[in-house]
Amino acid sequence: MVNNLLCIFLLIALYGCNVDTHRELDIQYPAKLVIKNQTQHLIALDGIYSSKEAKSPFLLKGEKLSAAENFETRISLPVFDDINNGNMWLEGQCGSHSEWKKKASKLSKNVIQSDLWVIVLTINSCGAE
Repeated sequence: MVNNLLCIFLLIALYGCNVDTHRELDIQYPAKLVIKNQTQHLIALDGIYSSKEAKSPFLLKGEKLSAAENFETRISLPVFDDINNGNMWLEGQCGSHSEWKKKASKLSKNVIQSDLWVIVLTINSCGAE
């Protein structure tokens, strides 16, 4: 009986901290950034980063997005606020534009405020705006 209780206690001590991993992520990164590729071209995002005006500097790893594909990542609230205020740049390649750069304020934006805040930025074209 004592051995069983000791085993249960050790299991809880060893693995109990991992039970709330998702909750820890929700607290540290309570928002989500979604970038939608609505072009008919491949977009290779080399960098997603804050502008000089941002209050919370950040640099996010980019990704390749095929036509109609989305990129999602968790972000903190200060980064959410900077992106919502247009203080973010996307850089990489879009279609035939090899040195493509677009400011977040030039993209269409949709903000969803719920338990997990979501900001959706949509890339509608590869051209300069």
